[in-house]
Amino acid sequence: MREKLQIAKDVERLVRKYNTRDPFEIADAMGINIAPLGSTKLAACYRYIKRNHFIFLCDKLCEEDEKNALCHELGHVMYHKALAKGKQGLLEFSLYDMTSQTEWEANIFGAAMRIDDKELLDLIYNYGYTKQQCAKALGTNEAYVAIKCDLLIEQGYELYPQEYDRDFWKR
Repeated sequence: MREKLQIAKDVERLVRKYNTRDPFEIADAMGINIAPLGSTKLAACYRYIKRNHFIFLCDKLCEEDEKNALCHELGHVMYHKALAKGKQGLLEFSLYDMTSQTEWEANIFGAAMRIDDKELLDLIYNYGYTKQQCAKALGTNEAYVAIKCDLLIEQGYELYPQEYDRDFWKR
């Protein structure tokens, strides 16, 4: 099991290396192929085929969910390549699933990539924003804000632990 803080450190290394948090720019720089997925059931899919990474994103996702899903799938690229081999790869019917280790790691990675520590702390400490207000201001989802807050708490920041909305991908 990867530690939450190690996952956050891995993300920060990537962000520094590519000088961006934009998952599309990072995927491009890493040579990951991104393609549309015309499915009404799948949100995203990661496959590793003949030494090539493929991330398929549902073409019906809004921009926010598309970025969140791509960050999540990049977590799979970093940690779960072996599981993405074969005919199916890693299929995401519901991206926000914290019950399996694989999905837990991808969600931690996604939240860490999507949200900058300083930006979130500024919204919380200087503006007194709630989780919902932070999500709106950062252009992401409340669940990623909750996960990021948990990471910050683990790093020693004084924040209230956040509740997870386990149905956030279904909206």
